[in-house]
Amino acid sequence: MMSTRIEYIDRLKGLAILAVVMGHIIYFVFHLSEDLIWGYIYSFHVPLFIFLSGYVISTPPYMLKLTKRMIALLMPAITIGGFLCYVTGHSLLYFVTDDMKLGYWYLFVLAFFYLLLIPFLVNSKCEKVVLRVLIDVGLALGIWIILFLLSRYVLSKNITNILSLNSCYNLWPFFILGYLFRKWDITKEIMRRNWIFSVSLLGYVSIKLSLDNGLKMHFIPLIMSFCAIISLICLFGWRENEHTVLDKQLGLIGRNTLDIYIYHYFLLQIISLPLLGKWISSTENYFIEGILLILLSLSIAYASIVIGKIIKKSRWLDKMIYGRFF
Repeated sequence: MMSTRIEYIDRLKGLAILAVVMGHIIYFVFHLSEDLIWGYIYSFHVPLFIFLSGYVISTPPYMLKLTKRMIALLMPAITIGGFLCYVTGHSLLYFVTDDMKLGYWYLFVLAFFYLLLIPFLVNSKCEKVVLRVLIDVGLALGIWIILFLLSRYVLSKNITNILSLNSCYNLWPFFILGYLFRKWDITKEIMRRNWIFSVSLLGYVSIKLSLDNGLKMHFIPLIMSFCAIISLICLFGWRENEHTVLDKQLGLIGRNTLDIYIYHYFLLQIISLPLLGKWISSTENYFIEGILLILLSLSIAYASIVIGKIIKKSRWLDKMIYGRFF
């Protein structure tokens, strides 16, 4: 059977998860709230990750597929997240009511987004292309507005935190754009036009520098992240037929993002280098910091993949953690 995976998307997922791990190393290992590299990582890593999560969905899932996907997302969050609560001394109540869910918020948000794709099933029966596009755009904007109203005005802060609705509102545009880019085959059109890459890269750099110099506008960070995503899609898409060691390793990491995501938090618990973080902060030696981030993030990523493979050897653990009941 021919593989339906898109190689450059796997590589982009590899880059995205490594960027996520790097950001967590800066915060949890080096104990830095922010620095130059942190600022650039956080300007694109989660938006890129959620965009790709939407992009890999070829069609909105029907009931059985939706149920399986929801279980596959929520079971790791609940089992591994619950175990992390025990390891770190947090209560399960804190885990449930915390907006960030000890870092596992992403899986809850992604499961919620799968539910929000249900209305798009109705649009699959429409024959007129223009009308289908308008319906897709209308549904995407309508859901975004509803998420905004629910998170800001309708629901209490506790309910908003339980459902991670602030993250849902902030990230929905990237997820649904990823889904629509795949559905309408927009990426190929973008890669055929070199000027789009140039404009996107220039836009990202200009906005990032403006934000660093004090510019504050609500939707500017969203535009900046989208420019970064378009630039990276072009760069990786143009290299789809390349198979260097770097490409292969990014692809390997990209095919194991779930294991890296759920297990890397435990590995971060056993590494603490605050003195190194203070040295980086005082000397601003970003070259050394960059090298250390690459080495540590790769080590953590590969170790997480190995942990995942070991756990999957047990049929019972495989079912319990990954929800493979079907």
